[in-house]
Amino acid sequence: MGMKVRISSPDKEYIDKIVGKLVSKMRRDIALEFITDEKAFEASRKALHRVNVEFVDEAFINKTSGKNVADVTFMIGEHINTGLTVNKMEGSEAILRILGNEVLKDADNKRKCQIVAVSSPYGGAGKTITALSIAARLSQMNRKVLYIDAENMQNYYEKLDAGKFMLDYASKDLAAAVINLTSDSYEKIKKNIVHGEFDYLPAFEKYLFHYHLTPAMLNSLAHTFAAKGEYDYVIVEQECVVTPELLQDIMDDTRHVVVTNRPLNDSRLKKYLDLFEGYGGYTVIVQTEAVLDDDLQYITMPLAERISLDLDCDMGEILEKGHYRKAAEAVL
Repeated sequence: MGMKVRISSPDKEYIDKIVGKLVSKMRRDIALEFITDEKAFEASRKALHRVNVEFVDEAFINKTSGKNVADVTFMIGEHINTGLTVNKMEGSEAILRILGNEVLKDADNKRKCQIVAVSSPYGGAGKTITALSIAARLSQMNRKVLYIDAENMQNYYEKLDAGKFMLDYASKDLAAAVINLTSDSYEKIKKNIVHGEFDYLPAFEKYLFHYHLTPAMLNSLAHTFAAKGEYDYVIVEQECVVTPELLQDIMDDTRHVVVTNRPLNDSRLKKYLDLFEGYGGYTVIVQTEAVLDDDLQYITMPLAERISLDLDCDMGEILEKGHYRKAAEAVL
């Protein structure tokens, strides 16, 4: 099991600056936790949740009455690194230097299969139809594609034509196989995959927690399928709620599609994209609502496609209009 690392600072600008780079460079089994609230920091100390390494802002370090719950603690300060002090101005590099090379991803660990994460900072932006349509377009390009919905509430059946797709819900046995993922359970999961225009893992009718499942488990499943090399692409629809775990899952994927129905200069979109500054894969943007006088100067990542999307349409109707060809080509 990997180490646990906690970084606590009330400086949200500092946390926003380092989180993406740390998640992109560190191994999946390194558990990262970020705390920006003083009460949450105090609670973490009182709860005695131990971590291996803790980095604490000097603004917090003298305000806690709880016990030290880390094997080793470094203070984050705005001066040079001395002893157990980290220079805030050096950002993520100072933290990575302390943690050492053993926490870094293996740069030579390249998968044949590409995982495409589809995410959005907003609900209702068209993320589901985008993920499904990209899966369908890649399949039309003679790629073997698997779609997995890693959201807590899976509603993608609403976007599929019941006359063309099998829409039976996943069983509790399938949930158990995902939770206890082994070589034997992987074979059971494969038997539940629905084959059609593209392959997909059946949707769970209720929220994932009803089956003791989490989005992280489905992301792990996606990486297992990718490692097996049985598909050219695994499309993973991600949650809208940003967590360190979600960032780690996306950062480990080789392609990333961000869906927005807002102007490209929207502050929430900018903050979201900034999280992926250190992303080692390839990120593109799909805008699902044309905005007059919108300027590409506001983004540093490529705009793959701009679509006037009717969210009441199903996937088949969307594809008939010629949409999502450019988006699919962008992730090839």
